Amino acid sequence: DSGERDWMQLTPSTRLKSVNGFATVGIIPLASTTMTKQISWDHVLPEDVRNQLQRNDRVVAVAGQTLDRSMENWEGDIPDVEYGDRMFALRAEPVKLTFARPKNPEKPRPEGAEQFDVTLAPRPYRTLGLVMTIGPVVGVQKGSPAEAAGVQAGDVLQAINGEPVDDPLRLPERVAELGTQDITLQMLRGEGEAKETVEVTLKPRKSHHQSRMRGHGDRVALEPLGLAYDIGFTVKDVVAGSPAEKAGLEPGDTIEKLEFHAADEAKRVESATKIDSFWYGPEGKEVNLREELFTWFDIHQHMQDMLPDTEVKLFYTRGGKSETATLAAVDADAWFNPDRGLLFQVYDELHQVDSLVAAFPAAIERTKQELGRVAAMLKKLFTGKVSPKHLGGPIAIATVAGSEAAQGVPQLMMFLVFLSANLAILNFLPIPALDGGHLVFLLWEGITGKPADERVQGTLTLIGVTCLLGLILFVSLNDVGKLFFSS
Repeated sequence: DSGERDWMQLTPSTRLKSVNGFATVGIIPLASTTMTKQISWDHVLPEDVRNQLQRNDRVVAVAGQTLDRSMENWEGDIPDVEYGDRMFALRAEPVKLTFARPKNPEKPRPEGAEQFDVTLAPRPYRTLGLVMTIGPVVGVQKGSPAEAAGVQAGDVLQAINGEPVDDPLRLPERVAELGTQDITLQMLRGEGEAKETVEVTLKPRKSHHQSRMRGHGDRVALEPLGLAYDIGFTVKDVVAGSPAEKAGLEPGDTIEKLEFHAADEAKRVESATKIDSFWYGPEGKEVNLREELFTWFDIHQHMQDMLPDTEVKLFYTRGGKSETATLAAVDADAWFNPDRGLLFQVYDELHQVDSLVAAFPAAIERTKQELGRVAAMLKKLFTGKVSPKHLGGPIAIATVAGSEAAQGVPQLMMFLVFLSANLAILNFLPIPALDGGHLVFLLWEGITGKPADERVQGTLTLIGVTCLLGLILFVSLNDVGKLFFSS
């Protein structure tokens, strides 16, 4: 909020590496209030609302209150931070959004833009009616109120201000509503006979509400306190009259797997691709929560965008016996999603210099960064730290180039720098048929005083060409696989 820059040292987590093939740091880009081409998923917003909006329309006011433009970037975009806060405060009410439509969609500056209003209805959370057990605290942020109060990883929250936790999915909302007044947490600490009840009092910090926090393996964050916790797969309670109660689920049941399919059997084949788009795999695919490292928070988040005709088949255990139940999510009572379903572009900033003299060292520095980035990735590839399935070929290059070009010439130029760095380093690898291979032959000649045998050069060059053709074929098949068969 102060506008000051700060450096942080992060250690990448390998928790999800077995699933996605790489380490993560848990950061996602900030969104803007400017619409993407998609606007929204067709089944989330009514057609008449979607038809009023188009790409580069920009939210400039919420419920008649103009959004702060002090962080406006070079295209006129603003971060969605204030928007998210206001939508959270008004989550249970119809909200009038004021949009600005640029005169030229290709140059979406706000000057002279036409303004119009769109009203969005409240959006209840979709739920199965299951209240799961809260898991342990899995992270305490450095310098946070939680750290200052002595909260530790492994602590299990039991109550806030004397009120039981109940549904752990609703805890962030409860904490946010308390504002910055002092909060007392009751927690269980330790295991077995050493387990004890700990009580701490802390003062929440001011924080912002981010409504679209999506990511595989998400934990639940209490941002005002600076801690995150897990949610277990064991049922703590079942909401009366809910799909879960009607299906016969009971407290103590443990969810092991999930399966998603269309409710209407006649539509299952035609809906398989759509379900695949909004879930983790093809229609009818079992999702093993533990093996594939999904969290119950994942399930809850993605259920909000699930197709209306999708049913959830639960595989659970009760008293050591395996059971199944098929449920359809319903709208929750008096529990509303701040996210109304609009899809916004990423918010970014442009670092711009005002002269060629200043641009030259900046260009050298960026080129060095990209060369180092490519070299580091090659090292990880050769040491097995990154899977070859992440390599892309001509189709991937064309796709990314198109995406970058859509964001403007500066972004496309940065991509071309990265592409050039790729080609430069690959060209100097010691592979015959490339410049790096020729350098090896010249080095041999310099050491021995005579050129390498022509037959040896020819054979090695042929092997090098074969390897290069094989690599091209491999990455092209990778592209085709991702394009047509990836889930």
